[in-house]
Amino acid sequence: MTAAVLQLLCTGAAVAAAVVWALAATRLGAAVREVGEAHSRTVARLLLATALGLLVLRGAIVGLLATASVDVVSDRVWGLALSMVMAAAAVVAIVRRSRAAAALALGAALAAGAELVFTLVVGAPVPPWAGIVVAVAVVTATLARVGAQLRWGRRPAAATVSAGVVAIVAFGVVGWAGLVGPAALETEGFQAHAPGAMGGASHAGADGSDGAAGAASEGGGAAVADLVGTIDPAAPRMPVHLRAQTQDVRLGSGPDETVPAWTFGELGGPAITATVGEVLDVRLDNIDIASGVTAHWHGYAVPAASDGVAGVTQDAVAPGESFRTSFTLDRPGTYWYHTHQLGSEGVVRGLYGTLVVLPKGGAVADVDVVLAVHTFGRTVVLGSDAGAQLTRAAPGQTVRARLVNTDQIPQRFTVTGTPFRVVAIDGTDVETEELVDVAIEVPAGGRYDIGFTMGQDAVAVRAEASDAAVMVFAPTDVAAPPARAHRLFDPLTEVIAASPPDDAAADAIAAAAASGGFDTEATYVLDRLPRLVRGVPQYAYTVNGAVYPHIPSTVVEEGDTVVLTIVNRGFETHPMHPHGHTVRVLSVDGVAPAAPLWLDTFDVGPGEVWRVAFVADNPGIWMDHCHNLEHAALGMVLHIAYRGVRTPFVSGGHAGNAPE
Repeated sequence: MTAAVLQLLCTGAAVAAAVVWALAATRLGAAVREVGEAHSRTVARLLLATALGLLVLRGAIVGLLATASVDVVSDRVWGLALSMVMAAAAVVAIVRRSRAAAALALGAALAAGAELVFTLVVGAPVPPWAGIVVAVAVVTATLARVGAQLRWGRRPAAATVSAGVVAIVAFGVVGWAGLVGPAALETEGFQAHAPGAMGGASHAGADGSDGAAGAASEGGGAAVADLVGTIDPAAPRMPVHLRAQTQDVRLGSGPDETVPAWTFGELGGPAITATVGEVLDVRLDNIDIASGVTAHWHGYAVPAASDGVAGVTQDAVAPGESFRTSFTLDRPGTYWYHTHQLGSEGVVRGLYGTLVVLPKGGAVADVDVVLAVHTFGRTVVLGSDAGAQLTRAAPGQTVRARLVNTDQIPQRFTVTGTPFRVVAIDGTDVETEELVDVAIEVPAGGRYDIGFTMGQDAVAVRAEASDAAVMVFAPTDVAAPPARAHRLFDPLTEVIAASPPDDAAADAIAAAAASGGFDTEATYVLDRLPRLVRGVPQYAYTVNGAVYPHIPSTVVEEGDTVVLTIVNRGFETHPMHPHGHTVRVLSVDGVAPAAPLWLDTFDVGPGEVWRVAFVADNPGIWMDHCHNLEHAALGMVLHIAYRGVRTPFVSGGHAGNAPE
């Protein structure tokens, strides 16, 4: 949060500098006209000192922010450099008592204002053309004003007006480019398609174009729908039938706790429990969800054809239609599934369920419970109930509680009545010390497994967002012990060991991190800026200054080691979720975790800089997006695209695909 506060302070200093320089220009102008000359010059000097102090303050803040990442301040550098040049010119003119001093002070005010254009409209990174246009506009307007002040030419007033028009047009062009997103003007390979719910254009393609769907028309490469993985015909099969439908669901034991929802057949389900080695045969029927539906397997590295993203790996399933897919379960852990068609509405209204994959030996605890938290309106459901629930557990039995956050924001859980350990995060086994009176914060879309051994007392697991939602573990029906939590668990410092999802991938990442020799590197600067989303002006969520579908993909080759730097310049948390891969966290704000940490959903807090790495070992075209799905709907969606992979599916189109 410190970085976010510094950014706010820097913006405030730029506003103040623009005002102070403008006032100084007014006073200097009065001095030139010999209107209260001595007084005006004295006030001008005080204003000059203030303006220079603000310039030093801005420079110091930019320097501090740059220590975290230069990507945090790339836009401010343009404004600061321009301000330094114009301020220096103004100071020289004032020292020499030049008649041009007032005009140059006004130029310094324009330069400070230009920083606001870069920061609040263009965003980071600043396209070079935008920086040049703004700089030329400021310098041109200033020189014209200087000419008018010194009576250059026969028509100084006309020159001033002309310069003003040039500046206004220049700022207008940059402002318009900012609204549509600078990347939208970099049209290499970009192809528009039929208007759709996410803006009527295709995704960035693995062939190097900005449109993955557009790549399909060029032919060649592997079609994403053909990337089905390998299935052993002798492997045991587990059929899963999901029926997407509107349904009134009861959120608790009371008669008034029923709400209209969208479900896959029941509240939070059906809950799927399978075993490593089984093949999941999925049939998805859309009974009556008018906007369409898909099933995405959150956190599970399924083959690309099974990823369930409308407009990327399939078309949305319309009412009365079905979709079938199969994939082998090759990794144990706690996962969940949800629609990826208009997810900001569908998931919120109940189109989600849980997936638990047990190791080949079966259950790892005597009592195994999945507790998915979900908010319907103002009612928080834990598992399948908004009230108190009982799971029978006798003293001496081991318990595993799988905490799943299906909401849009982080959710906290408390455990009272016993010490416990975190035993898995995002499907990966971890080790921690014993924890007492510690709350667990789970990112939107994330999963934490906790484990403990029952003593003589009852144990309560609560969703902190609700006073009522609690699961009690006890031999008999007893009252829940009161909630207690004094601090938050920190996975970056308190995970002492972890089992990587894949040893070969772990070794490749470790080697690349040690040598700095990653095959592919990309930086995502997350921000909030005015942009057009689906043709409508919005205060949107951007990546590198752009919104979906104008954000170029990260293009990788199969086998690449890939490092991503995620910079959050905004004031909200973004739970980032790359599909099809689990990433290793290399550092947060430059500090490495105490032990290797593997995640598929991670909260990038305000002002934070995360570096994560993965091995490109799952060919496809994969979404990488904020799992606050409202943020995704307002633009924060991009893709990791394997070179040579293409898709025939498009955003919008006849299926009305809306991949959020």
